[in-house]
Amino acid sequence: LSSLPGAKPAADPLPVTLLEPIFAEFVDDCQNHQPTAHDNEFVRQLSQEMTSFYPDELTWMNAFRQLLHDYGINASIVGSTKCTTDGHLLSRSGTFIQVISEGKNKIGSGGAEPFAEAMLYYRKFMKDSKIETVRPRSVIPCIHIIVFGACIGFVGSIFIDKVQYDVLPMQVTAARTFGALKIATEKLTKLYSQPIPRLEVKDASPYPRSYTCSSGQIQEFSYDETQMLRDKYVFFGETVGDAAGRQICIKFARSYSREVHDFCASKGHAPELIAYKPLAGGWNMVIMDALDIGIGYWPGSYQPLSAMAVLDRQPLKEAITSLIEELHNYNGGYVHGDLRDTNFFVGDNKGFMLLDFDWAGPIGKARYPAYLNRSIRRPDGARDGEKIVAKHDLDMLRYIFHTEEDDRETAAKRRRISTGEGSAMGIP
Repeated sequence: LSSLPGAKPAADPLPVTLLEPIFAEFVDDCQNHQPTAHDNEFVRQLSQEMTSFYPDELTWMNAFRQLLHDYGINASIVGSTKCTTDGHLLSRSGTFIQVISEGKNKIGSGGAEPFAEAMLYYRKFMKDSKIETVRPRSVIPCIHIIVFGACIGFVGSIFIDKVQYDVLPMQVTAARTFGALKIATEKLTKLYSQPIPRLEVKDASPYPRSYTCSSGQIQEFSYDETQMLRDKYVFFGETVGDAAGRQICIKFARSYSREVHDFCASKGHAPELIAYKPLAGGWNMVIMDALDIGIGYWPGSYQPLSAMAVLDRQPLKEAITSLIEELHNYNGGYVHGDLRDTNFFVGDNKGFMLLDFDWAGPIGKARYPAYLNRSIRRPDGARDGEKIVAKHDLDMLRYIFHTEEDDRETAAKRRRISTGEGSAMGIP
């Protein structure tokens, strides 16, 4: 459904794995946790019990809850809430809900779909809760265990001013996943045993609040209140605890080339890369100097190349092409992969900056991501999963600087070839 102009999105664009580290660590643990004998025995019993015959859904879910209880996750059907779930685990104080389980013994067996039921129960619990959630503005994380017959899934949800959720993918083996679930449940218990965290700004920001400098010192930072690029996982803030209050850009990406960023920065054509840190859940945090970007020039400012007419771009063509050709020959060769005009910024001194190194990497290894936007003009061969080659970078630059004069020259050249003019075989 499309949104009305100026309307707030139905859900925050940030995934829950960036808003709550317990969810990010759950995703990692699903891949890396070493299953114990206890984990393996639980999964064996779960497989046996959940495929047995039960006369009704209540008896079936009672068996599931008993297995969880024996495993160490005590999700009870009864709690200090008016919501009757198929099982939920409250914090020790009874104020917060850590885990909700909902299930149907068969897919399409009637009644409400368990995923929707779990979300409604969570929302109702927060509405009826004694704590005023709007004032503390915590993300208040909860894990949902969704059961459809022999199928089990996990969902992480948060509550700011509405419920937001993401599916937490199971990885590799059931034993590893349930081991990760047990770890995450213990972390939620610890989280809710402490004073509830408070958010500093209106919209929830990612959980990282510090980075490690090249000197090894831990530097804390805060997020600006207004974030125009949060849907792209790009944030702005400043360092705290130092006299300067350095303006920084904080980017979160699934992949990112430090090497290409550092190369461009060493040439004066990218912001300084201050820090880079892999995070749980497959994220990378990139800290760099913030550019002062706007339409129009003032001292130290930059404007998007995309805002400039093609003829006004021409003085930059040689310098930009030279940088990319140098990159192709640097340390075995690297490509950028996404050289659109929206990723270049021009300074008041007519210098330029290049951003967005998510797809960049070594020639022969860097590949295009899935679901490549084909509405943007791209070279032949630029397809999902295909290798990014140096020629693609140069083709993208050609699109950026292409003028009507280029079209006329190309058309004239084609006419000369078709008539034989200038050819050794051409006879007037």
